[in-house]
Amino acid sequence: MKIKAAILDKPKQPSDNGYNLIVDEVENFPLEFGQVLVNVETSSICGRQIAEITGTKGQDYHLPHLLGHEGCGTVEEVGIGVNTVSAGDKVVMHWRKGAGIESDFPQYKWGDRVIGGGLVTTLSEKAVVSENRLTKIDPEMPSAAASLLGCASTTALGLINNEAKLKIGQGIMVLGAGGVGLSIIQAAKLVCAYPIIAIDIDEAKLKKAEELGATHCFLNKPDLYCGEAAEVVVETTGIPAIIQQAYQAVTAGGKIILVGQPHFEQPLTISRFSSHYRGITVKDSEGGLTQPHIDIPRYVSLYKKGILKLDSLITNNYTLSSVKKAINDMQGGTVVGKCIITM
Repeated sequence: MKIKAAILDKPKQPSDNGYNLIVDEVENFPLEFGQVLVNVETSSICGRQIAEITGTKGQDYHLPHLLGHEGCGTVEEVGIGVNTVSAGDKVVMHWRKGAGIESDFPQYKWGDRVIGGGLVTTLSEKAVVSENRLTKIDPEMPSAAASLLGCASTTALGLINNEAKLKIGQGIMVLGAGGVGLSIIQAAKLVCAYPIIAIDIDEAKLKKAEELGATHCFLNKPDLYCGEAAEVVVETTGIPAIIQQAYQAVTAGGKIILVGQPHFEQPLTISRFSSHYRGITVKDSEGGLTQPHIDIPRYVSLYKKGILKLDSLITNNYTLSSVKKAINDMQGGTVVGKCIITM
């Protein structure tokens, strides 16, 4: 079966910054044990995906391969052993491990080459996905909003609940009000955090942050709000200088949670004085420690009740054919919230 897909290929020249992104046709192989064929309807694009495309994460030893790890679609066919989803089920496609079998890595034929797909890919018309990267959802859930439950919103909600363990009335500062940062702000509002401080260099993103629940917004000035107000600081940009500012902004005994992906060649120097003598806890986010098969149905219920406003996070829409423009817009800062790719 021929499938149009976004493919990450090697750079044209070794000196090129990042890798080539190509939209082309691939063919899938028959399903193996634990694999599921999904008719993809929508996908979002994560900041970590941008880091992968630009080479920020370092050399990619698996090129060429398919892309995407947060999406929504309908199950078309299931392989041997699959019992958590069936043909016709609407599903969220997510990168964190959920219920069911973890299959072998799917492969596709691209011309005369065999290329990889990862346990989940979403930037294609159809995708072969490991059973444990799918969670069945209410068929009435809008696909665009459901896509955000594959990574961005589940990471944000899990970060607030499981990693920050934010309490009612505790203050939080979010450095970087992009797609994930905005999702974290929305999640902080749900647990009655106060104040919710947003820091960014883009006024449009700060306006959106205020709409989603930020009580204080500052244009690239985290030093204006520190001490007791920032018991939890979440860094989403991955920029070393901003990570340093997180240490300055957090109160003694507070927490810093790192979400952003620093460039692998950029040195990051952190003084242990802050963590040792001020009692600061620093940790990398692990996708909010989300349990997709448990958490996603709960979040769908919150969405249907009008409590979790996922639609407010979506600001840009593209087709699969224009996925390169979507990525360029994200890199250029013209995407305020989350973008959706419709197949």
